[in-house]
Amino acid sequence: MHVPWGWIKQRPHFLAEELSKSFSIDVYNHKPFRTLSLIKNSSGISIKNIVQLPFGRFKIIRYLNVYISKLFFTYIYDINNYKYIWITDVRLYPYIKGLLNDKQKIIYDCMDDILEFRILQKQYMELEDIEKDLFQNVDFVFFSSEELKNRKVKKYNVNNKIYALVYNALDKELIRTKMYNKYDNTFNKYKEKGYTIVTYIGTISNWFDFKLVQKSLEELDNIVYFLVGPVEHNVEVIKHERIKYFGSVEHKYIKSLILQSDVLVMPFKLNKLIEAVDPVKMYEYIALGKNIISVRYDELNKFLDYIHFYENYNEFKNILINLDNNKNDKTINNTFIECNNWENRSKTIVKLLKDIF
Repeated sequence: MHVPWGWIKQRPHFLAEELSKSFSIDVYNHKPFRTLSLIKNSSGISIKNIVQLPFGRFKIIRYLNVYISKLFFTYIYDINNYKYIWITDVRLYPYIKGLLNDKQKIIYDCMDDILEFRILQKQYMELEDIEKDLFQNVDFVFFSSEELKNRKVKKYNVNNKIYALVYNALDKELIRTKMYNKYDNTFNKYKEKGYTIVTYIGTISNWFDFKLVQKSLEELDNIVYFLVGPVEHNVEVIKHERIKYFGSVEHKYIKSLILQSDVLVMPFKLNKLIEAVDPVKMYEYIALGKNIISVRYDELNKFLDYIHFYENYNEFKNILINLDNNKNDKTINNTFIECNNWENRSKTIVKLLKDIF
């Protein structure tokens, strides 16, 4: 997996934990040199690090990293012992290309459109070649969104017998976990002053709409933003007395953070990358019955019954104003939870793998 095990929990973390109930699993992940954003994600899974040189933005370093990784997978980790090789990013494919025997199966969990990451635009042609090669040689692909599936199937003419759509989901344990009081003082400080607490949970990257956030702070003096999650490097955040940055937090605290908030938001700038995303955070927001505001795009149409959508700043502002008069929490959505949890997604994946292979 390309996401560090100590990063804020995402699809690879949850699926690895659930699939480990049906398979014996080893997780190989990149451990970044900058560890300030990492947290402790406890697990009984065997976690091993992929050795990498820093400064991967340089082509020569990327080639060296592929060479080093192949040596590790050949002589130290011996990946020929595995039945399935599951990769979460096209950039991992060169590490294992040419090392597998004929009986081993390559499974690609396509969770983002790697070609649309702004930070990787200088590598576009290189990544496109790797992605094309992967889709020509993969044994099965799981897509996390309808848009992502349609985009890649069309681009590479993928055989409809070797892919399936498996949406993201929520962690049932998050719903069952107890409430923690670690952040109570922070919430109470603002609630006592009558503020509406508007919370975002997730990675903060260049797609986060800070202009929208800043304008709303300038025009609405009764709101405060709680931004929970790691800030990617080279992202210029804004500083404001009514923005509280929490950084990465352990997943067990997410329930408390959500339930104590008045509104949950997903203020993203729309681009091709975002339009192919099925946000994990949205499942958690909905399950816990909170008021939700999100930018509108087609992939989220399946959540029409749960979300207040906006297409411009004025719509966002008006929704916030109207929600301010009703801060009462809704009830936990048990039906949604039972239909959209990682355990069920894993069962779907296991069945597909057993039927196909």
